[in-house]
Amino acid sequence: VPGASNTILEAVIPYCRMSLIQLLGKIPAQFSSEQTAEEMAILAYNRALKICRPGCPALGVRFTGSLPTSRPKHGDHRFHLSTRTSDRLWVSTVTLSKGLQTREEEEILSSQFLLKAIANASKVPVEFTPQLDASEVSTETERLFSEDEELEQLLNGEICFKVYPFSIGGQTSNAERKIILPGSFNPLHEGHIQLLEVASSLLENGYPCFEISAINADKPPLTRSQIKE
Repeated sequence: VPGASNTILEAVIPYCRMSLIQLLGKIPAQFSSEQTAEEMAILAYNRALKICRPGCPALGVRFTGSLPTSRPKHGDHRFHLSTRTSDRLWVSTVTLSKGLQTREEEEILSSQFLLKAIANASKVPVEFTPQLDASEVSTETERLFSEDEELEQLLNGEICFKVYPFSIGGQTSNAERKIILPGSFNPLHEGHIQLLEVASSLLENGYPCFEISAINADKPPLTRSQIKE
């Protein structure tokens, strides 16, 4: 769709088993499961954080499924979806009736569920509802995170960073690249502010950021309350 690059950052298809193993950095207990979908969504979210435009909200989306193939399937036909934003993790499993639909029909149905999941995570109205047979089952779970929980995930290494956007002169920058001044900023003082001002003056267009080192090589790790302060 024209203009898709305004919102889509990257698409990765770990299709074979070894591709998924390398993406996760381990052998999953099940290649198609809610747990795997959740772990993949967190990976996608962290990747989105690293490559999205400064200050923009990031969304990680993952899909994994077990649909009809060229060999007989012993288990259910099912697929798992997961979306991750800064404060929300949503996971859904849809179990389909074997033999009720063709592979192509199951692909279309699962794609509709995926589009709806992306729309819901992006808070965009959805004008369609995927249709399931009475024998088919759809379940979903949702976890909402407080600011303290996000910071705990940061300190545990589950997410790579948390962004607190700010504006300059009342206007938010649309710059593609970041100007980063790292430190513990405990406390933030005038010298830090002047350093960032000088760095910003050297570039015509950049989004100035203070990068707080929550875990510092030379100082004790910051607590959640210190980070917030």
